[in-house]
Amino acid sequence: MWADADTPSDGEQHRGSAGRGTFRVPASVCMGTISGVEEGVVKALEKSLACRAAVSLRLAGAPFDEIAEVLGLSSADAARQKVELGLAAERWDDEQRDALRAEEASRILALLKPMWSKATDPDDPEHIPAAKTALQFIDRHARLLGLDAPTEVVVHNPTTSEIDQWVASVLQQEHVFTVVEADPVRMLED
Repeated sequence: MWADADTPSDGEQHRGSAGRGTFRVPASVCMGTISGVEEGVVKALEKSLACRAAVSLRLAGAPFDEIAEVLGLSSADAARQKVELGLAAERWDDEQRDALRAEEASRILALLKPMWSKATDPDDPEHIPAAKTALQFIDRHARLLGLDAPTEVVVHNPTTSEIDQWVASVLQQEHVFTVVEADPVRMLED
């Protein structure tokens, strides 16, 4: 269960653990009010904060029923909907995605750098494990940058009229060929 699941006093935060780390949920999300702000703005802000908190809790490993309990939602299904709304709100445009991809690529390279000397030195006693780990990092880096993506091949299947047009254009080029119908029996007699 989540620690401190009761509603805290004003300004406090919920704290708990999902087995993988600690999470914090602003008290306003759990309490349902923020003083000094218009009600419509408060509701929109609370909804946004609740969605973000639900996503954070889910990423920390919390099941939906515990997310519902911490955020004061009516059911696990309501918690699932908050998580889905939070994830949908985090859609990124291409520029943001490219920036994150570059950041992640830098992280992978930073992890690869210290093990590179062991991975490339066959005399090092840790060579094989380091080489295996380095290959995993290299593979992840290549997939992240799309280097393993299949090459697009477009196959064109021409129609009969396109073939006829092509034949006509070839015949109109430098050499003009004439088509003569031949009688195979008569050719054998000659």
